[in-house]
Amino acid sequence: MSRLLLLIFLFVISHITFADQFATTDSGERVILHDNGSWEYLDDMSKDQSPIGVSGHVKPILAVESVTGARKTYTIWFNPDIWIELQQHHNQVSEYEFQIKDGSAFAIVIYERAQIPVEQMKNIMITNAKRFATDVSLITWEKRNVNESELMFISYSATMKQMEFIYACYVYSDANGTLQFMAYTNPALYTEMKQEMADLLNGLVINK
Repeated sequence: MSRLLLLIFLFVISHITFADQFATTDSGERVILHDNGSWEYLDDMSKDQSPIGVSGHVKPILAVESVTGARKTYTIWFNPDIWIELQQHHNQVSEYEFQIKDGSAFAIVIYERAQIPVEQMKNIMITNAKRFATDVSLITWEKRNVNESELMFISYSATMKQMEFIYACYVYSDANGTLQFMAYTNPALYTEMKQEMADLLNGLVINK
């Protein structure tokens, strides 16, 4: 279980600029202040534009390529014109890693054979984030129906080595184990990347 309890911060993206900043309004809402003078609510991460129907969040039509977990418990469908599956992993505990072709957003899959109640994952992830990062702030924590499976969605912001990141993650756990599927980028690219990140996450299918 120790692998899952460590929040994984992967590698420094050296070519990304970090001009944007986080701020908190008087009412306590988190916003991004862009260097061009504009701003937006961080809460918009939870409002992706994926199709919503009986199944809730569903696999995008253009997600035509897939990978399957080692224990066959899940499949991830993705758009190969946007996302690349990395053959060389930067983290030894990941089952899969992805990046957008221009290197502006990344994703990692961590699978643990131990079952952990998903209701506890919010505190586990945020608590461990604070061990490695500063300014950790929860954005969204909610249940979602994704491709006919109930998952927990969590998004949060954090600063590591003076660089800010936004993370979005699906968490699922049953008798077969616990899965984290996390996508992340930095605030300067958040507005541009949030839909691509949501589309990748919504390609997650739990095999039953």
